[in-house]
Amino acid sequence: MNRSNAHRIANRIYKMAGIRKKGLQLLGHTLAMRLTQRGVNPLVVKKILRHSNIASTTIYAKATENTVADALKADLPAGP
Repeated sequence: MNRSNAHRIANRIYKMAGIRKKGLQLLGHTLAMRLTQRGVNPLVVKKILRHSNIASTTIYAKATENTVADALKADLPAGP
């Protein structure tokens, strides 16, 4: 499958799902968020997404800081 066909397929699926966005960026963003939330090393995510700079990839890590904070709070024992 080439990039043009991938765009066409993704856009058709988006339209059926009522999503206004177009292109493959949404899929890449979703993949990056899910990998980051699962604790995958940012360097691995960078390679998967073919980012040239780790700074592009760390955007997804920063977006999940609230998720980490919530998880830590949930694991703390209840107070008196």
